[in-house]
Amino acid sequence: MKGGYWESVPAEYEEKWITIFSDSREGADLSACCPVCNKKALHRYYQSDRVVEAPECPGKYIVRGGEWQWCSYCRSYEHAQVRVPDWWVPNVKIEGDKLSAVPAVLDMAYQDEKRVNRWNCVPGEYLKQWNRIFSENCGESVLHENCPICNNKMLRQYYLMNMSGQVRHKKKLYKGRGTHWEWCASCFRYRFDHMSYVPLEWECELRVEPWKLMVIPEPIHEKMCLGHCGE
Repeated sequence: MKGGYWESVPAEYEEKWITIFSDSREGADLSACCPVCNKKALHRYYQSDRVVEAPECPGKYIVRGGEWQWCSYCRSYEHAQVRVPDWWVPNVKIEGDKLSAVPAVLDMAYQDEKRVNRWNCVPGEYLKQWNRIFSENCGESVLHENCPICNNKMLRQYYLMNMSGQVRHKKKLYKGRGTHWEWCASCFRYRFDHMSYVPLEWECELRVEPWKLMVIPEPIHEKMCLGHCGE
């Protein structure tokens, strides 16, 4: 772990890491110590993706999906598309659109599932109104308009600048490119865009360490609630 970031398992520990996870059928929490940091903080998760016919046994089917293996202490991890074993019983249920290769959301869910699952995408019937509100208030971190879903004045947004330098997109000039979160702090509906354009009007004193960020805006929301970026 460097500066808190999630990192792939270092090459010198890969063989032992693979052996530990291959030999274990303990479920989500492994009893073995992490080969990287020697702490008992190893976890795994499978997300079912699709059912396909087993090539070695025609007429029989297997479940394919993603596997995450990680250590909560040193933040070493691996992610791959695999065959989901029949012994797997998940201890949490996470929607696929909240997940990325990095297991940050899963690690949070294993500690507090409610913190993750309270977030849900904006329903389709509200998208047009939602987009209009945020496009008209693109420079504000705290919006002074009611949420179209719950009607509470709790709309928020945050940009992370990934590539600075002015850029023109669809005849409009932007400050740069980045990642964008939009959400309601009342009903916990959100939108996430990892390839957004940061508007020239955007200014916010709030700074969230990039390694804490994830698809859902929970870490940003939490810091805002602590009063680092007020009304």
